[in-house]
Amino acid sequence: PQPGEDADRWFLDSEEGASEHTEERTVKMRLRFPAEGRFEIREITCRDLAGNVSGLPEPVSVTIDRTPPVLEIHIPEEELAHEGYYSHPVTVWLYLKEHNFKPDEEEGFPQIFLEAGKEEGGEEIRAERAEGTEGCWETASEKGADWYKLPVSVTEDGNYRLSVSYEDPAGWSLSAESRTEAEFTVDVTAPEFGSITAMGESWNAFFEHITFGRYSSDKEPVILTGGDSVSPVEPLRYLCADRELTERELEEIEEGQWKEGDSLVLEPDIRTVVYLKVTNYSGLSSYFNSSGLVIEDKGPVITLSPQGEAWAGSGIYRGNVELTAVLKEP
Repeated sequence: PQPGEDADRWFLDSEEGASEHTEERTVKMRLRFPAEGRFEIREITCRDLAGNVSGLPEPVSVTIDRTPPVLEIHIPEEELAHEGYYSHPVTVWLYLKEHNFKPDEEEGFPQIFLEAGKEEGGEEIRAERAEGTEGCWETASEKGADWYKLPVSVTEDGNYRLSVSYEDPAGWSLSAESRTEAEFTVDVTAPEFGSITAMGESWNAFFEHITFGRYSSDKEPVILTGGDSVSPVEPLRYLCADRELTERELEEIEEGQWKEGDSLVLEPDIRTVVYLKVTNYSGLSSYFNSSGLVIEDKGPVITLSPQGEAWAGSGIYRGNVELTAVLKEP
């Protein structure tokens, strides 16, 4: 074409304005696509000044994608003791909306990272896939066209941070409205740590059989501690009972009967067992108890009863006298 001819189509001419052209001349043509989609350029012909005509050897496919992909992270919605803390394995669903996504080509998959750790530290690991999926994306027809989904299953205790990044074949990153991160905790284990300290001794387990073998004549302070290796714990709860209780009996005790605190003072006169309840944020509880504790500040009462006939009731005896001693604890 000559300068100025078809200016809306030709936007580069290496010899623009020249009166004569050489064999080194290069021109470029602009094709405008009206919308997104896959287009096939089937025919382009070009005629030079000598009358030679050439065309495309074969059709060329072009895909136009002007829409960034969208990602959604769906964490199970259920009634929890604390938001984000689960007492059971969790399956998180990732939903991706991308027209040009190919679930059978792993090279173009989103990058998924799952950082898991406990209080003492964490490490980055690859997410475990839900059983039966083998890590494959599948069509999410329930969401509409161009949606795909992938389950990420978490079975072990830990504080998890899930992050996802993705760039589609057109070079678009995830849209601004996409959710790319989520944090949650899986804690299927009841609290491991609990301690009751009194009379210079500590108990850190649950004992099924109790003996009352610890004594004191003065009031005794009791210190309570509890913790969990994964989750925070609720305020500690305790109660005192004058007999041994089973864990099942403790589970059936209403919350209102438990007292809240990390210490108490045992006053005379009392015969008791201290029970401690430690509950983590996922709602699981462990129980601990002390040995049997006896605190009394009064000694036994001794009563002597002479056996025999006293002379005229004077308390004076003519012979041997048998005495009966009775000791009575208060």
